[in-house]
Amino acid sequence: MSFAVEIDRLGVQFPGENNPITAFEALSLNLAAGSFTTIIGPSGCGKSTLLRVVADLLEPSQGIIRINSAAPKIARKNRDVGFVFQESTTLPWRTVMENIQLPLEVGGWSKSRRQGYAPAGLLALVGLSGREQAYPHELSGGMRQRVAIARALVANPDILLMDEPFGALDEITRDRLNDQLLDIWRETGKTILFVTHSIEEAAYLGQKVIVMASNPGGIFDVINLEEQKPENKIDRSCAQFFSISSKLRTALGEASR
Repeated sequence: MSFAVEIDRLGVQFPGENNPITAFEALSLNLAAGSFTTIIGPSGCGKSTLLRVVADLLEPSQGIIRINSAAPKIARKNRDVGFVFQESTTLPWRTVMENIQLPLEVGGWSKSRRQGYAPAGLLALVGLSGREQAYPHELSGGMRQRVAIARALVANPDILLMDEPFGALDEITRDRLNDQLLDIWRETGKTILFVTHSIEEAAYLGQKVIVMASNPGGIFDVINLEEQKPENKIDRSCAQFFSISSKLRTALGEASR
């Protein structure tokens, strides 16, 4: 089995007024290439911090991390990792296409080269066909998040990090985007690491669910759902889904003590 992310006894500390503040410590984790992993845990347990370390936006205090068998800095340089934040952070003065192409611009692509690059397949993949010239104020919240997902995918990264990307959306829109995200994952084969505060969302999306604890942060439990969700598909209204969600809720309750 090849691993997209390998983490060994990772720790992150931040300076404190008197003593350092530990986000998490001794965290070890391997993510198989092409897997979909969700993360839940109490506030302050280091979920978002972990994603930022994987993306090379934050330097760990200790431990080892490898992305595609290389250091995070190399993975970032190779554009191996895409990141979707909780807020869509679309630029209001740029069209959908211009927002999606922003990483290419930052990466040094010329204007003429970007103009000749029209990822029609990507737009269709995220349900934005025909909206290339629309501006963010003309889009719903769900559509703006689709723009953010397309922007994270435009450089064709191997790994997609998602930090509560649907947390601000209404439940129906969130459910639809959950289904669309699973379709994107199945079609592209990306490795996805998805942070959420929703137990049901974690249960529905993940092949594997990581439950983190706080004070200090770390992995409390890893719950494998592959056998209970063949092809990672399950009906939200079935008894098995409620059983999975109940198991996660119990684990999260114990991790929060």
